[in-house]
Amino acid sequence: MSIVERIMEFDSKSQFKKNALPFAIYLFAFSFSLTPFFSSLSLLLFSATSLFYLKIKSPRRSDLLFLLSYCFIFLMYLAGMIFTNFQNRAIELIVRASPILFVPFLLLFTKAPAKTNYFKLKLSFISGVFVSCLISIIYGVFRVLRDGDLQRVLYFEFAELLDLHPLYYSIYIITAIVFINKIVIKTSYKAFGYLVFGSSLLLLQSKLGILMLVFLLGHFVFISVKKKQYMYLSIGLLSLCLIFFSAFAFDDNRLNELFLSRERMELGTIKEDGVSQRIWLWKTAIIQLKEEPFTGFGLGSKKDMFKWKVEKDILMNNYDWPTIRAMKLISTWNLHNNYLQICYEFGVVGLICFLVSIITCIRLAILKSKALFLSIYALVLALLFVEVALNRQMGIYFYALIPPLLFWESKTRR
Repeated sequence: MSIVERIMEFDSKSQFKKNALPFAIYLFAFSFSLTPFFSSLSLLLFSATSLFYLKIKSPRRSDLLFLLSYCFIFLMYLAGMIFTNFQNRAIELIVRASPILFVPFLLLFTKAPAKTNYFKLKLSFISGVFVSCLISIIYGVFRVLRDGDLQRVLYFEFAELLDLHPLYYSIYIITAIVFINKIVIKTSYKAFGYLVFGSSLLLLQSKLGILMLVFLLGHFVFISVKKKQYMYLSIGLLSLCLIFFSAFAFDDNRLNELFLSRERMELGTIKEDGVSQRIWLWKTAIIQLKEEPFTGFGLGSKKDMFKWKVEKDILMNNYDWPTIRAMKLISTWNLHNNYLQICYEFGVVGLICFLVSIITCIRLAILKSKALFLSIYALVLALLFVEVALNRQMGIYFYALIPPLLFWESKTRR
């Protein structure tokens, strides 16, 4: 082998070693909105690549404390395995939630944040969500033109092609908007990105997503007033007006569900909606939890225990058939509140421990002035009020990668 060939071989190996892990991270960030299958493949690539960079060295105490606190929910699952009577379901949950532990672990012990160009990271995430939104919009318009039905581009129909959930999709889009605000300078690019993402949020019709968008626009308006940027102020106010018009101008819009009066159980009636279903789930779970308030029913108990108790309640009460049918169906769902589901399975003690871990993460982030981490972490914590996101793939992957990377982002711009 000649000297030139040896130099080229050495250079290619060094370039691979230098760029493989960052590339895997950028691909993982790009993949979130492009079907759960694609994001799973990118997770496997990231995991396999990380093994070549793994170096077990003692991290700083603050980093180790953050890792343990952030991954506490998974560590609690492992401990819960010992005490539960629902072993099969518990094993399933532990396997599914494992990225919550091993992804941040690999980030820390490969020093991935130091190898990551954060501009490229955020741009990769924005690009993936942008491509996803364009695919969904184009496919939705095609279906509307083909079928003549506007519903073909709204809510689950908008997210159907990529097998996503509207609420998780909305969280990805809100995160992309936050990243755009941080890294994109050219006004025309920002405006086009905001247009595509804002339109997608309106079509997804996620209540939480729209409320978060309103909050972001309110912050945008506040900053515009403070900096006396009247053109941006006009854009922000116009966008808010458009959102309020599109959200409340029509009686059958999903956001109107937030303002309906609920004086009785509406399951099985024409008034049943996403809000009524969640209220019923939460009330029923709290009533059942009174039997084991401190320790809960055990990891994985929600799937079978909750349904069994609901069926027992049906036998002991004289419900009408539509209500019985609705109760049987909805009792098979998760509780649509991660905090309440933790309380159901681990009791008040488990919930308090989980909340302490959250407070610890927030405190560490404040001490390190990690404003961007806190912004995205707040989105996740809000999501946990209406979804059991840490039991679902679309929530687990996002939780495992994006906030930890932002926490370990260097203050030096890359």
